[in-house]
Amino acid sequence: MTKRKLTVADPNGRMKPGVVPHLKGRTNDRWVHEAEPAVGIAVNRDAFTRLAEETAGGVRDTLAELLEVEARMARVAMLFRYAQPARSGRLTVRWWKMRGRDQWREPVLLRVETDAKGREFYKPVDRRAKIRANSSWGATSEQAEVALRVWWVLQARREEVLGRLRSARRTFGPETPAAGDWRNTELEVEDAIESALRIVAESRLFASSPGVGRTGSPHTSR
Repeated sequence: MTKRKLTVADPNGRMKPGVVPHLKGRTNDRWVHEAEPAVGIAVNRDAFTRLAEETAGGVRDTLAELLEVEARMARVAMLFRYAQPARSGRLTVRWWKMRGRDQWREPVLLRVETDAKGREFYKPVDRRAKIRANSSWGATSEQAEVALRVWWVLQARREEVLGRLRSARRTFGPETPAAGDWRNTELEVEDAIESALRIVAESRLFASSPGVGRTGSPHTSR
C-alpha cells in the first residue's frame, strides 16, 4: 500500500506528523481505529452540527446588528428633522426601494429642493453634502452636523453588515436542482452493495459445496 504523508490527531488531541500508522499495517495504536467509517461519521456529525450552530448563531447576530443599525439611522433621520428649518435645502432620509426586484428598501440621504412652481422634490447626496449654517439654519447647525457625521458612520456599517448577510444567502440559499444530483447516487450505491454481498455469499457457498474442487469445477467420477 502506498504510504501518504499526513498529520493525524491522537486520542489526546495532539497532532502526530508522518505516515498514518494503519497504512503501514500497525494495529497496536488504539487511535488508528478512529479512521473507521462508523466512528468517523459519528465524530463528524457532532463537529458539523457545532459548525452549523455557530454559523446560524453568526447569522442571527448579524441580523440583530443590521436591525440595530437601521434603528439608529431612523433616529438620525429624526435629528435631521428637528435640527433644520422646514425649508428647501434641508437634508432628510427616506427608505427607498431602489430596484423593482429588491426585497428591502435602502435608507437614502436626500436634499429637499423645490422646482419653479414651488413643488418639493428629493435629490440624493453624497459625502460632499454640507449643512447650511446661515440665517435661520445657524441655531441648530451644530446638531445637524452631528446627524450628518453619524449618518455616514452608520451607512458604512450597514453596508458591511448587509454584505455579510448577502454572502450568507449566496452560500446557504436555496439549492439549484443540479445541486441535489449527488443524492441520486444513493440507489446506485445501495444496489452495488447488495450485489457485492450476494456475490460474496454465493462464492462462499460455491467454494464449500461438496463436489466442487479447488478450481471451482465439479469433480468428475470415474
